[in-house]
Amino acid sequence: VTSKDDMRRLNIHWFRNDLRLHDNPALCRSVDLSRHDLSDGEESTLLPIYIFDTSRIYGSEIKSAVSGAIKCGASRAKFTIEAVEDLRLSLEKRLGVCLLVATGRPEDVLLELVKQNVQPRGEQAEQDTSVNLVCQREICHEELEVDKAVEASLEGFISDGSRFNFEKIWGSLLYEPCDLPFEGGINGIPTTFNKFRREVEAKCEVPMPLEAPSQTELQTASVTRGRSYSATSMPTLSGLGYTDQQVESTTTVHPNSSLPKGYRGGETFALHRARQWIWDRDMLRTYFDTRNGLIGEDYSTKFSPWLACGSLSPRYVALECRRYEEARVANKSTYWCVFELLVRDYFRYFAARHGRRIFYLHGTAGRLEGGAERKWNRNPELIAAWREGRTGHPLIDASMRELGNTGYLSNRGRQNVCSYLSIDMSVDWRVGAEFFESRLLDFDVCSNYVNWINGAGLTGGRLNRFNITKQSRDWDEKGEYLRLWVPEIRNIPNEFIHSPWEMSETAMEECGVIIGSDYPFPIISPTANCEFKRTSRKQRDTSKTKQDNCDTSRRMKSLAVGTFCFKS
Repeated sequence: VTSKDDMRRLNIHWFRNDLRLHDNPALCRSVDLSRHDLSDGEESTLLPIYIFDTSRIYGSEIKSAVSGAIKCGASRAKFTIEAVEDLRLSLEKRLGVCLLVATGRPEDVLLELVKQNVQPRGEQAEQDTSVNLVCQREICHEELEVDKAVEASLEGFISDGSRFNFEKIWGSLLYEPCDLPFEGGINGIPTTFNKFRREVEAKCEVPMPLEAPSQTELQTASVTRGRSYSATSMPTLSGLGYTDQQVESTTTVHPNSSLPKGYRGGETFALHRARQWIWDRDMLRTYFDTRNGLIGEDYSTKFSPWLACGSLSPRYVALECRRYEEARVANKSTYWCVFELLVRDYFRYFAARHGRRIFYLHGTAGRLEGGAERKWNRNPELIAAWREGRTGHPLIDASMRELGNTGYLSNRGRQNVCSYLSIDMSVDWRVGAEFFESRLLDFDVCSNYVNWINGAGLTGGRLNRFNITKQSRDWDEKGEYLRLWVPEIRNIPNEFIHSPWEMSETAMEECGVIIGSDYPFPIISPTANCEFKRTSRKQRDTSKTKQDNCDTSRRMKSLAVGTFCFKS
């Protein structure tokens, strides 16, 4: 990459889930290191790199441990490729910096890159060298194991006379971990979100978003192609290990998709969407009332795919909400958008506190009182019907078909299908979480797995069983969403659209839909109660468990509007 005679310091910025220039603390740290070297009159090189990890994440052969689902589906891989392409263009156009893009194991790719710049251990270096590797901090077990592998690989190579420093910077959060008002910091966060929210909103301030680095701050060396990385080319889906059929499935967008028209990965579209939704379409004004919608691109922000891969900063969104409040109106809707970013923070801190337990069968709550075990199954017939949207419960089937065909599902839909699989069906919740990981365009490990263990009743709180038929009537009163995604029932009258199994033979003949032939009978009884209930007598009392009243959104209507403040 550079000649050894010219070499002094090497600063590598490893982009991970922070694919943006705006408000990127890790990138700003890399720039600061390079700028500090220059101010001291020392030669310094900054090399940004993104690595498609084809040993752990990408490709049709990389499977999840429990269910064997592909870890990253082709649609999310394509979205990530687009995000990295956009990042490369932004770095080149705005900053004059070249982004290296690689495939392979990070520990191997980064070692190859360093080998071009640093004398190996045991050899006499022509000049003292210092390697600084900076990236955004990851939280969960698999990512932390990658960190260990990278550190071991580089430390084992770099010569005794050189220095190696690996910095992991918190980023893509609303609030800083060091500001949390709990004894023990992250390890002291409450086990329930409401307690977390009250303390954080009362005692913490949101840092102002950081500006993107300017061109004059950065200097990079010329870069040549390596065995595993390139300064010019991008991997294809086929090159990442996806089959022709999987690649073909990404070439069109389903006409019923609720994602923004013409969407693609990357910071450019993310900022466009934020500006369009908040300002141009003025949707923030009524967000609290529309957020539980099911059809269309504007009922919710749809920021989540870009937040997940780091193309959009939550602090940027919060600041735009504050600007909107100052320019137009401040109401429950403007607060709610930031409130949901706080929920996202909580999931990350919850995952950081509990570590690998968020992936355990019994969740963070552990076994039941007295050592009893909750009964799970992995019945392949039930699992296949759930995945493919043919359970005989229209709301579940519509939701799963939307997910399978578009890579997106509303928050309302996610809660329903989670409750149905893990509580009504008593299927191992990890099967559902891994399927979401495979299919969701906006998958992020913390939000996904913490949501699933919470929905399955495995965090120690109350078990909330969703009454699916009631949910369907409450949120899709006229059956428009059901008819959109389950066309075989479109002719069923509104009276029976949410529970078609209740039709008489005469009603079936009149609408031309025969249950059991044109559309399946429910694969489990619509009146089935979950086997599992908490062990205390009070919670076993069905008048108090409120299983048919687990509608969080309706309870949230009485939630007092909180506040958020920025640091001056």
